[in-house]
Formats: sequence, structure tokens, C-alpha cells
Amino acid sequence: MLPYCQANGIGYMAYGSLGFGLLTGAFTEETAFVDWDWRSKGDAFGLPLFQRDSFRKELRVTARLKELAARYEKSVAQLAIAWVLGNPAVTVALVGMRNEKELQENVAAGNWKLTPDDRAEIDRIFAEEGVPSYVDAEQAV
Repeated sequence: MLPYCQANGIGYMAYGSLGFGLLTGAFTEETAFVDWDWRSKGDAFGLPLFQRDSFRKELRVTARLKELAARYEKSVAQLAIAWVLGNPAVTVALVGMRNEKELQENVAAGNWKLTPDDRAEIDRIFAEEGVPSYVDAEQAV
């Protein structure tokens, strides 16, 4: 879908840019979602992100991404935002925040340009952990 949007001058708003909380670094294997939290059902828009095995893989990815972000003294959320906004087909990234500090960090991430090597490392991390990524989706088209 993204290549089509880009080729046809169609804006694209990325939804769930922080992986519905996964890419904030706030979750652990002990995280349990309360019944009224939609993540407690295990799925996020048809993706099994919060099902036990998938959730563990996502946490490993997040831990590795956190290490990459730390090299730049950034948060994993900032890395995710920079990655999303670095896609030329993306017009805007929808992200949430709970306080002013997160707002400031999220805004600052908009100015961070990842290198091609950083983007390749991110793709490698997803592949090594067996987690589907944007690259996998694009290759399937």
C-alpha cells in the first residue's frame, strides 16, 4: 500500500507508530493487561502482537531496539518515530503520549534522521527475532 500511495501522491497516516505501546519500552514479560484493555484479547487489528509467544518476541525486539536507540542517547519510542517518519511514503505518524516529557521526546524524534545502516540494523533485528516487519510486508506485495 505504501509504494502505491507514494507513487500516486496520496498521503498516508501511520497508525500505531509505537506498536500500541510495545515500542515504548514500558512492557515486560510480567505485564498483564486488565480486562477492559483491548490488548488483553491478544490481537491488535488482526495481528497477534499481544498473544503470549508473539508478545515475548516483540519484547526481545524492543530490548534490542532500545540498545540501538541508546547509542544515540534516544529512547526506543524516538527510534520508532524516526523510523516511521523516515519512510518517504508516510505523511504523518500518529503517536500517543501521557505527559509533557513524552510530548517533547516525541516531537524531537521528528528531527532525527536514521542512517541507512541504522534502518538495515532495525530490519535485521526484526528478521533475527522472527517478527514480521514493514520490509516483509513490502516483499509480499
